[in-house]
Amino acid sequence: MVGPRTSASCRGVGRVGCSAPPGRLLPDPAPPPLPPAPHPQAAVAEASAALALRRGLLELLDAQQAHAVAPASAGLWAPPPPDAAAPPRDADALALPLPYPLPPTCDAGATTATATGQHSPASHSPATWRALLGGEARATQRELSRAAHAAARARLYHELSLWRRAGMAACQGGGAALWLSALPTPGVEGTAIAGAPMRVAVRLWLGAPPRSVPPGGRCRCGRGADAEGRHFMSACLELAPLRARLHHHVVHLAVEALRAAPSWKDVVAEIALPASHGALRPDLRATHAASGVVVWADASITTPFYERAMPDAAVAPLRPVTAAAREAAKVAKYAPALVGRGTTHTFTPLVWESYGRIGPATRRWLRDALGGPLRAGARATLLRRVSVALWRSHSRAVAIGYSRCLGTAAVVEGEGEGGPLGPNSLGAHVVE
Repeated sequence: MVGPRTSASCRGVGRVGCSAPPGRLLPDPAPPPLPPAPHPQAAVAEASAALALRRGLLELLDAQQAHAVAPASAGLWAPPPPDAAAPPRDADALALPLPYPLPPTCDAGATTATATGQHSPASHSPATWRALLGGEARATQRELSRAAHAAARARLYHELSLWRRAGMAACQGGGAALWLSALPTPGVEGTAIAGAPMRVAVRLWLGAPPRSVPPGGRCRCGRGADAEGRHFMSACLELAPLRARLHHHVVHLAVEALRAAPSWKDVVAEIALPASHGALRPDLRATHAASGVVVWADASITTPFYERAMPDAAVAPLRPVTAAAREAAKVAKYAPALVGRGTTHTFTPLVWESYGRIGPATRRWLRDALGGPLRAGARATLLRRVSVALWRSHSRAVAIGYSRCLGTAAVVEGEGEGGPLGPNSLGAHVVE
């Protein structure tokens, strides 16, 4: 009988046919290596996306801060202080104020969260109107981007020439943009501007030439015609009847608004001053129903492209310089001829710039004459209709001026439908 065979090559103890020497145990074999962990592709992708998003947000923040940097001339666009003795503002005045105040300094461990008295999560029901209107006011997108827009406008203005600065300043504030908010209503007294005239008006508003093709070297009146169309809107002698029609149409709108107001009576247009012996004829006269004060007014439309006024417009773009100068000239002309025979007589100018800005004295008088909650709508309608008439007249002046320079017939789209300056208009029969 042969006993069990022992061998040094045994790989374990306890196997059948394998034994170890007495007093010696074989060591346990090492565990097999673990399989390689799978590569976390999803986690890496999420981390890369988070880094890209953070980088993009930081770049957007840097771009926003860079766009909000304004040149030294940005202080020209700051609104004037209410008090004349207040110190002038600098470029920092255009910085966007905080939409809501920062939380006050708190002690360590304090929280700035609003104490609502509720420790549970927010309710899933929508908030009521009372809660929304009484809650904390947050900034809108327009308010948040106001600083960047103001800085961009200041940088653009800083790079323009003196002529272009005057044109850009004439479109800023003072009621210059009222024609853009007018609803296009048809009819004789409508505010609709047709396609081609609207394109001309928008190009002029944006500072571009009214048409892509220049009008030519010289106008039929003998003067040079510039590509920006300023000659046709202010200096062309051939277009003087069109400017007279615009003047009479503005007077007609003012007379109509005063006659519709219950606080005014005896509104008469084109009447001579008694003390001037017929030499001075203001555009209208009206009597205040409550006080009996007789108000004389004379309307005018001035251009912002006078060479003497352009330097003042460059340093004060928000102030209608030419309108204020024309108002002062009219007061000096008509006020000394007022004679009060037992009745108080006053004079007020009614002046607009050709791009729509309203003179400061004109704005104050219209606010007082057509003021109050019942007449605010009538005043807004009057100002909007005058603004539309101004820009429609510019489109017609460009069409007529180009036709005379190029030798073609002037075709103004929509004028035959009876617009304020069309052939069927009341103003068309004043001066032809």
